[in-house]
Amino acid sequence: MTVMDFLLEFSDAQNIAASTLSSGASVISSYVRDLGASEKDCFGVALTPDIGESGELEFNVQVAAVFTGAGAIVNAKLTTKASSATLSSGGTTLATLAIPALSAAGYRKSVKVPSGSVLQYIGVVYTASGGGLTAGTVDAWIGLDHEKTD
Repeated sequence: MTVMDFLLEFSDAQNIAASTLSSGASVISSYVRDLGASEKDCFGVALTPDIGESGELEFNVQVAAVFTGAGAIVNAKLTTKASSATLSSGGTTLATLAIPALSAAGYRKSVKVPSGSVLQYIGVVYTASGGGLTAGTVDAWIGLDHEKTD
């Protein structure tokens, strides 16, 4: 069993199809994290988010319940913004993982979090392509290496 930092979890068995996620439509992760870029140290110097600075963190996406939808692909985009927790528009995509429909529960992909590019807010934008998505839940988080949830 993996120990995860709750503050780096974006989705926990999140139903991204809710009713039907049509091709081209997007859903935002349950959690968008504020990394506190407005914080200051004891000397009054602004702190910047340092997530990913080590170059050893991975963005992980795992299917919790099988995705269904003819030809659908779910693109999970790790997204960051400087000034707003609303990821529905704008922002910078740090990484994208494509998860094909009919992927079994437990199917997992991961990619390194690029260093030096994370802003104050970070979350995941899920977008369907190639067809609509009618069912499926997902877990997404940042962790060390290729982690797996139980």
